[in-house]
Amino acid sequence: MRGALISLLLACAACGLKTRVDGGEGGEAGGSAGGAAGGASAGGGATAGGSTAGGATAGGASGGTAGGQLPFQYASVVVPTGGAFIAGISGRPGELYAVSDVNANALFRSTGGAFTEVGTNLVSGRGVYVASDGSVFPVGARQLGSCRTSCSSPGSYTFQAVSDTVQAVCGDSATNVYAAVEVISGSVASLWRWGGSSWSQVVPNLGITQPRACAVLADGRVVVAGGSEVATWDGMVTSAVEAATSPPLTSSELLGHMWYGIAAVGSRRFVVGYYGRISMFSGGAWTMAPVTGTTGPGTYFAVGGPSENEVFAGGGPIQGAILRRFDGQTWSMAPNPPTVLNVRSIYVAGPNEIWLGGHGMNNDPAIDKLYR
Repeated sequence: MRGALISLLLACAACGLKTRVDGGEGGEAGGSAGGAAGGASAGGGATAGGSTAGGATAGGASGGTAGGQLPFQYASVVVPTGGAFIAGISGRPGELYAVSDVNANALFRSTGGAFTEVGTNLVSGRGVYVASDGSVFPVGARQLGSCRTSCSSPGSYTFQAVSDTVQAVCGDSATNVYAAVEVISGSVASLWRWGGSSWSQVVPNLGITQPRACAVLADGRVVVAGGSEVATWDGMVTSAVEAATSPPLTSSELLGHMWYGIAAVGSRRFVVGYYGRISMFSGGAWTMAPVTGTTGPGTYFAVGGPSENEVFAGGGPIQGAILRRFDGQTWSMAPNPPTVLNVRSIYVAGPNEIWLGGHGMNNDPAIDKLYR
């Protein structure tokens, strides 16, 4: 357990992020784990509800964000080593799950502080979704998992083997969970669904290739990001569009591009990906944010936020920064988290609590919490 207080990060009037070490199981002083049911695979969508208790420490109100909100602070959280990064985080009030890309025992659990191994047979984790009733759906590169009760026990999990590559999982209830699967032949995106008792393929070809993230919209439609496109399935019909229509990517940029993260936040949708690109769907059209402050092909892997005026995108270093914040109008660099050096997953537990997963020093899995 890291026991010393980490010094404050860069002062940022727009972000107000501060840093401290998590107090272990039960949380640090001034905050306890909370959050809404629902969750995210890499880059999964925000869900409503939940907050930390007493999120701000003394002096935390200074430099508040727009609209009078208290600023976020950072806390690092202990996570088992093994593998290279945290591929997904999800949870419900008082309980969180995370998956690593490790080759064995890739599922971790927390009740607010340090994460511990659950000990399942999940291999090479790609994402996890947790429903409000405590059901847990972890997925691995060739596995679709499910647990309906007593999910802190490894024997409660069932895994269904698939021949293609599972890339992401998302859902909005324990009986409506989806997995984005990349078909080995042709890399086309297929969609699988958990209907309450088993997994089955519902769409063999979504019309896009190389799926990497999915989210369930408020109206029940499923969106899947991959390549340069986003596919939408309404239960019967699939449509696919380029997610960088304004300004458009050139032909060469399209060939090398990949959207790695997607989130539905309020009435807007966000995708993030290669070369630090971020695109937003609003008013019926996708608009790509100006890529500023980049000196190389930095990549964002995850996106999410508690409101349309507070969205975070994270990934690999771009001019030393791995996190950007959207205030409803523009994106700006945010202070770096204390231990996560490359953000691969974001879970929004509520308006006052966000979890970042990725890798830290020595390429070990790392998790940091934003709270207020």
